Amino acid sequence: MSVAMRGQAKSHRQLNSIALSQSAMKSPLDLSRRLHRLRLAMQDAKLDALLISTRPNCLYLSHLPSSHSLILVLQDKAFFFTDFRYIEIAERSLSHLTVVRISQNGMSEIGEIIQRHRIHRLGFEGRWEFQSVQKLQACLNSTCELVESGRLLRRLRAVKDLQEIRAIEQAQRINERILRSAVRHIERGITEQALQRYIRTQMIALGVEEAFETIVAFGPTSSLPHARPGRRRIENSGLVLIDMGVKKAFYHSDMTRTLGWRIVTPEIRNIYEIVLEAQSAAFEKIRPGISAREVDAAARQIIAAHGYGECFGHGLGHGVGLEIHEAPTLNPNSEDVLEERMVVTVEPGIYLPGKGGVRIEDLVIVTKNGPRNLTRFPKSFVTLS
Repeated sequence: MSVAMRGQAKSHRQLNSIALSQSAMKSPLDLSRRLHRLRLAMQDAKLDALLISTRPNCLYLSHLPSSHSLILVLQDKAFFFTDFRYIEIAERSLSHLTVVRISQNGMSEIGEIIQRHRIHRLGFEGRWEFQSVQKLQACLNSTCELVESGRLLRRLRAVKDLQEIRAIEQAQRINERILRSAVRHIERGITEQALQRYIRTQMIALGVEEAFETIVAFGPTSSLPHARPGRRRIENSGLVLIDMGVKKAFYHSDMTRTLGWRIVTPEIRNIYEIVLEAQSAAFEKIRPGISAREVDAAARQIIAAHGYGECFGHGLGHGVGLEIHEAPTLNPNSEDVLEERMVVTVEPGIYLPGKGGVRIEDLVIVTKNGPRNLTRFPKSFVTLS
């Protein structure tokens, strides 16, 4: 790396540190409210404390991204454990948490606080590495019971606060702006990979990150729900499927549109209308108190009634927030129940091997009056030429 490049990288890191600090300090009242909701859930689960280890959940309670941090929540205190790399920004930013510097292992410091506060039932996240759980257990006395409690924050994060909804909506607006630009960029001979690169370039230009690997699929490749863009060129006829999302200020967006290119067969046009009808049926069901699998069934029944039931093999949707896939899940086996202020995708599809596939995906908020659609990009079938 050249001296100039090192200087640019250093400046970039400094700007990132400032941005992270500002993000963490932006709304301590909201973060304190999240802690309060978590403590109520801990009381219901009869937990004296909860140790949070996964990055999204630590970010949810701190707004401070780091590669090494844990949060210990008690009923009257909350501790943010991190190492030398993040200690300065944490102490400056986290007024609602007590910041504790830890070693690379860190378990001895955490264990000492747990024993000092006489914790008897300690919740932990099941996604934590087994080896880390063993190290923690070795630092605790025999009277402290470890209880897998990952579901607590899964449920809390599924219901978004107004700050989160604003962030997701802003990400979605940028997502659609980029998609509109990408559609204008399509021309005969362009490859899937070239269109994907163009989309990524636009994301960089607008200062957002790619939420997941952007899917661009032409013609028969669109029958693969998670197609990887290749060297296939768009030629005389077929479909263009684009599934994309951006991440801005930690929060994600997600949408899919399927477009025609020049000549599209009557069968493909027909399945597009079926998918659109299925999505509308799901929208009719979305409201607080309904089970997620009932919403999935509403769309699935429409597709099955037209004889394409076997061609819709994935779930109808998922929650979106700090992660691109989070609670709730909308599929035939889901045990989730929709609540007001959940943000979910609704993305039915029909996939015909060797011919092509259609998926239409919108991002919606669950409200007491039904879904509020955050996706404004048109859904009527469009044939490009």
